[in-house]
Amino acid sequence: MLKREKLSTFNDATPRSTSNNGEPSRFGRTAADRGHSSTMDDSKPIPRAKKPSEKLKFGLLNGVVIPPSCLAIIPISGEGIRMLLDVTSTKLSRLPFPMLDRLEMYSGWDQLDLAHVIAGLLILATSLVWIRVINESKGVGDVLSYRQKLPALFYLYAGVAAGVIGLDALIFLLGLQSRTNGWGEVPVYAGPACCVLYVVLCACFAIFHSDYATGKRV
Repeated sequence: MLKREKLSTFNDATPRSTSNNGEPSRFGRTAADRGHSSTMDDSKPIPRAKKPSEKLKFGLLNGVVIPPSCLAIIPISGEGIRMLLDVTSTKLSRLPFPMLDRLEMYSGWDQLDLAHVIAGLLILATSLVWIRVINESKGVGDVLSYRQKLPALFYLYAGVAAGVIGLDALIFLLGLQSRTNGWGEVPVYAGPACCVLYVVLCACFAIFHSDYATGKRV
């Protein structure tokens, strides 16, 4: 007959490791490992949903700031785009697209041209680039990690971001200079000062959106 002590109890079926007192741990993880993992899990706060009041404030502020800002910036940037490219002065109503010819029937809308559309798209692109730049500066994103791993890709991203922001500022400055001719006696520094203020306001707008998106509540 087989003796009972010779039968395998399958104690070695799971990985072993030593615990704090030197004894093997049955499940392959020491008590210190389990405590370390639990500490790491507890150190990451779970984001909570934003309150309805926070969402309402965010939407109201965007609704109050964005429309008048676009109405003020798009005509100025559009003027600068026309100075760079004459073809952008083509009216939208003359483009070979359906329904656009009806713009001539409405006062004000008949003055819209390609420069206005490009200016609007440029403002959108600049806002998104600013938000990404603020996020990366806060450590939210992986572009900064490319500086060591993929420097060429990092400098490509940095160059595109700087180019978009710089181009938007240049176009805005050109539009201001073209319009100051009809403002009478305007100091020379008025245009550059307004351009710097415009860039700062764009950065503040990006900071506001970045804080809302990366806050403790999502």
